[in-house]
Amino acid sequence: MISISDLSPEALEMLEAKLVADLEAVRRVKAVLLEHRAVLAGVPGVAAAPVAVVEASPVPVDAPVPSKPPYVPPPQLDIREIMEEALLAMPPEGFRLGELSDKLRKMGGYLVDGRVVKTCLGPWLKRGQVVVLQTAIGRVGSLYQCLLPRPEVTIPAES
Repeated sequence: MISISDLSPEALEMLEAKLVADLEAVRRVKAVLLEHRAVLAGVPGVAAAPVAVVEASPVPVDAPVPSKPPYVPPPQLDIREIMEEALLAMPPEGFRLGELSDKLRKMGGYLVDGRVVKTCLGPWLKRGQVVVLQTAIGRVGSLYQCLLPRPEVTIPAES
């Protein structure tokens, strides 16, 4: 069975060649079957079923196949940009990795576990843009704080 990752022009050409070979084998078996039925029809006491012979159109092997434009996957959002947005959306008093993971899932559709989030958080920790407020072992985990400058939110004055 061919998976999506196995698709290439060469693989499709090999598949096409196998299919053409299978089609030729089916035609040969059909011809043998028709020949045996004709022989059996001449034997007295053996009733042969009537056979309708349908000529199959030949399959041109080198016929040009209409080509589709190559599949271009939609652009993926950069995990660093989504991570920065998620960090800025975290409460200033601190957050845990599970909360950041939930925010990433909501913002970019990334389903990530704590280990992946911690790995992605590494560069911000090294640069000092995220700090560990409280170290904890276990399911709850450590408490982190984002020190990135937060955008100013201006509330329009009522007139």
